[in-house]
Amino acid sequence: QSKSIIFDNKACLVKDPATNSTLDLSKFEIVERKFESATGNISMSFNLCGKLAGGCGTELNSSACLSIGKKDFVLGLEGEYGFQAD
Repeated sequence: QSKSIIFDNKACLVKDPATNSTLDLSKFEIVERKFESATGNISMSFNLCGKLAGGCGTELNSSACLSIGKKDFVLGLEGEYGFQAD
């Protein structure tokens, strides 16, 4: 039986119930990062361990944001996510 791997970006932990192990990601030096296209009109920001400092558009709890021109698209929210591990 497969179990979901849990990524909790608020606590900055990855939990694997199959092996009963936890990986603490808070030790990484860079938690928030922004990447921009060469033209500067497309950018992607994400925070591995929490929400973005400036949010994404009107969504203040976003942890990942894609910006195209002046339009923002929320790609992820601060919280806990499950990923199926087979």
